Amino acid sequence: MNDHARSFDIDSDGRTLVGIAFRWDAPSLVADPNSTPYLEEFARGSTDKTLDERPKVPLLKRHRLDLDPLGVATFERSAEGLMFTAPLSKTREADETLELVNDGAMRSVSVRFRSFKNGRRTSADGVVTRRLEIGLRELSLVPTGFGQHEGAEILTVRSETDTPLRDALRRRLLLSDPV
Repeated sequence: MNDHARSFDIDSDGRTLVGIAFRWDAPSLVADPNSTPYLEEFARGSTDKTLDERPKVPLLKRHRLDLDPLGVATFERSAEGLMFTAPLSKTREADETLELVNDGAMRSVSVRFRSFKNGRRTSADGVVTRRLEIGLRELSLVPTGFGQHEGAEILTVRSETDTPLRDALRRRLLLSDPV
């Protein structure tokens, strides 16, 4: 019997955040301001139109529209869900936020979106609102454990010197890791 351990570097000198914004077809209990919590999931293909029309969105901290963005996020579809890459700008606020990311205090993410087409389905846990078509507006960093959707988080911090191939391999290994 062989023991296997997988680990992924968090390059503290890096400034590019890579992670998953949400998983496809995975219901999460969410709560909008002034509403009762409900189950929500994103259908595969729900972001196709917005990714073609608006491939980049601001990267914010805690959905604070009144503050300057920390950078810009781009998205990419994967088998598991919607992946993001977000290089941080070279600002004091981004530097301070990067420290929180590297310390593990701010590793969750949340998306702001406009819903254009919805559906519903029944699951063992109740009625699920299915987002069939959405328009992405921004990606926000939030404190660890406070993202709206389970698993929506920064997976790694990479340096600008990482190659696309190394990044793709890292992402594939992260998504296939059963832990």
